[in-house]
Amino acid sequence: MTTQTSVSTSGPIIMFGKAPWWVLVVEGAALIALGLVALIAPFVASLAVTLVIGWIYMFAGGIRLVSSLTHRGPGFGWSLLIGCLALVAGVFLLARPLAGLFTLTFILGVFFLAGAVMSFVLAATVGRKTGRTLWLMANGFADLVLGVVVFAGLAAGAVWFLGLLVAVNLVFAGTTLLVIGTTVRGRKAV
Repeated sequence: MTTQTSVSTSGPIIMFGKAPWWVLVVEGAALIALGLVALIAPFVASLAVTLVIGWIYMFAGGIRLVSSLTHRGPGFGWSLLIGCLALVAGVFLLARPLAGLFTLTFILGVFFLAGAVMSFVLAATVGRKTGRTLWLMANGFADLVLGVVVFAGLAAGAVWFLGLLVAVNLVFAGTTLLVIGTTVRGRKAV
């Protein structure tokens, strides 16, 4: 039996997927816990993020290279180039994780600004219908502040900053999911 999680506020039904409400609560709690661990050890979290991304790029680049070389066709050159770039980026991040921290911090700044825009859009649409505009706006504001801090140059030279950014983002995102999950608990889809 599949349970659909929704919120009805005397208006349209908002669906949060087919997962039960407790899945949102568990996911939120897990994100908060991971965020607190990253907050306690931001340098370790920074290195962990860098190494995970390095492995992902290395494997993705290798797979793209194999795919390009075995299935030559339209776009072969571009596919080969992208595979090589991903492989080199992965090897660089694994070989020089401290140098990679600064690049990833910049990229994460872009991610946070995009996340802020998405949270504000969700606040204006889903938030109004669920009564959780404040939480979505707070999540968006936190992402906006973190993105601005990165681009203002306040993080230059700080090897712990990437881990701190991730920690704050995980705590806010987890809290948002926890609040939404507890809000939809007990309400039925129509």
